[in-house]
Amino acid sequence: MRHYQGAAQLAAKKAKDAEATYREDLRRHPRHGWALFGLWRSLEAQQKGQDARATKANFDAAWAKADIKLPASAF
Repeated sequence: MRHYQGAAQLAAKKAKDAEATYREDLRRHPRHGWALFGLWRSLEAQQKGQDARATKANFDAAWAKADIKLPASAF
């Protein structure tokens, strides 16, 4: 459910709230690809470049064997 919430927050231009939502998901489910994707996008939206790049690297590692590209943190 947090993925949908985070995606809605990003769509509503509430990137800081989305960041908190995705961080909570990652606290419960470390290295979860969907949450890492959303966190990366929320950090980008806040222009937190260094954190965004680090999160993108973590997402790339978590998603390396996936067979789909994500357009968002929720379909």
